Amino acid sequence: MAQGRKYGGRTKGTPNKDVKQLRDSLTFLFENNIEQFEDWFNKVADKDPAKAIELSIRMAEYCIPKLNREITSQDEENLVTYSVKFAE
Repeated sequence: MAQGRKYGGRTKGTPNKDVKQLRDSLTFLFENNIEQFEDWFNKVADKDPAKAIELSIRMAEYCIPKLNREITSQDEENLVTYSVKFAE
């Protein structure tokens, strides 16, 4: 890095090819084995419903993006930070 300037490499916001390939592979695995995953989930739910709920929540994190707990305005002159509190 010369004089604080970046040359080469990925530009900001460009996805990593390895991560994209891994996500695509996992998506393919889940989509093509949905019935088997459903059977496994039902077996877990029969033995331990609380564990099934925990698994559902953990899996949902990969389907539904998490909410940011802090939202910041992009306007640098009028910088405002909002904090979001979730009920326990």
